[in-house]
Amino acid sequence: MGSLLRAMIVAVAAASELKSAAAAPPTVVMYETRRLDGDTYWRASYELAASYASRHGHNFVLYTLPEGAARLDACDGARLGPYWGKAAAAVQACIDFPDSSFFLLLDSDAAVSTTQTKTGDRWSDRPLEQILTAAAGWPNSDKDILVNQADRTYWLRRAPQNITRWRYLLNSGTLAWKGIKGRAFVEAFWRTASSEEARGRNSLGIDFTRAWPQDQYGLNMVANSREFMDDVAVVPMPTRYTADYATYKSSIARKYRPPWPCLSGLPRHFCVIDHYCQHAKHKLGLIDAARREGLNSSAFRHVRALPSRGGFWGACDRL
Repeated sequence: MGSLLRAMIVAVAAASELKSAAAAPPTVVMYETRRLDGDTYWRASYELAASYASRHGHNFVLYTLPEGAARLDACDGARLGPYWGKAAAAVQACIDFPDSSFFLLLDSDAAVSTTQTKTGDRWSDRPLEQILTAAAGWPNSDKDILVNQADRTYWLRRAPQNITRWRYLLNSGTLAWKGIKGRAFVEAFWRTASSEEARGRNSLGIDFTRAWPQDQYGLNMVANSREFMDDVAVVPMPTRYTADYATYKSSIARKYRPPWPCLSGLPRHFCVIDHYCQHAKHKLGLIDAARREGLNSSAFRHVRALPSRGGFWGACDRL
């Protein structure tokens, strides 16, 4: 009887843990080095993300530079461009929110779409799991990483596939992950900043530790590596990319566009996340979106400095 009781207690505890994990909220992650005061698009992006997360009971954090640091350096102390901090922030979020069901990393020029449809619906009115399910069938997927195909009109010119031999061409403005494999992925993403390949020993001959698009090259390195290539869910699907992208172009009438939503990056139509990345004036759309929502934060309680030691730096030990 004693052993049966112990077995029942273990089973109940395991069920409780599974229920707790299922109920754990997701975490929205951002990274920004600039101050949030002033009428800027990155402040608007913060406000939109904070409001969205609060409304749906999600975690939200915006990481910034370690206290007293003028920049973030690589694992070996080499100088990095500012965008690489997104990779460090992704790792730190796994440490700070270990019970999170999954994570979504957003660029500071992106936001869950607040654009109304003809029926008055908005993606921002739905929780994160619903909008990612609609866009990509994720997170209820056997893939632990969700990545977004890039607009090939610019990235393909910089990294043509006949040279890189990559399966995917990705944009780092949106990245989602979950579980142990997902954490391993973002840790590898951070470590690429210290790799010889990112520093110029690549088929393009460019030092991406400081040359644009910086971290985006690192994300493509990891997602196209043998270790992770088959563990990522990619939207739009690579085999349908050309057809999908063509029907999203602004010149195509809405009635000829596909009815399914995209994740982000395609020209603002049916995307669950609006990525204001086309040009400087385009980014001002974030300010307009925040104003329409009536947002004007005076306290930025979701801002955290990355640690100067410990935390995400632990991933460097696995170089």
